[in-house]
Amino acid sequence: MATFFSFLCAIFLFATIILAIIFRRNKTASLGIILAGLMVCIPLFFLADWGLKNQHKAEINRVITKNHGTVIEIDKVDAKETPFYPEASASNRYYKVTFELNNEKIIGWYRATNYINDIHATPSKGYPERWILPGSFDTSH
Repeated sequence: MATFFSFLCAIFLFATIILAIIFRRNKTASLGIILAGLMVCIPLFFLADWGLKNQHKAEINRVITKNHGTVIEIDKVDAKETPFYPEASASNRYYKVTFELNNEKIIGWYRATNYINDIHATPSKGYPERWILPGSFDTSH
């Protein structure tokens, strides 16, 4: 779903630019087109971001559940607050995952990529997806 919203946003931005160029002689129409394009694209951007967060949370739940744990809390945190630091990048998101396994509360860390199409893809910028979990957890997808 996040891919759909990103694609839709790109189409609207492209159409906005083309229409603004076509109507550039009429400043009022051009400004109206740009404002309308922004009013459509901004919510689409936030919907795509929301979809990406949901993909990350689904992946976190999948890995913890696959290893017979129960997720208690998922917090998006700054890279400096994680064991991944100084490997910090704007192309990644960092999560502190609190979960329960064998009646024990455990904290794990997840570094996610910001690729909407495939959150497991190796990024051209930033760092690859990575987990920091105790023991022998299976994080394969």
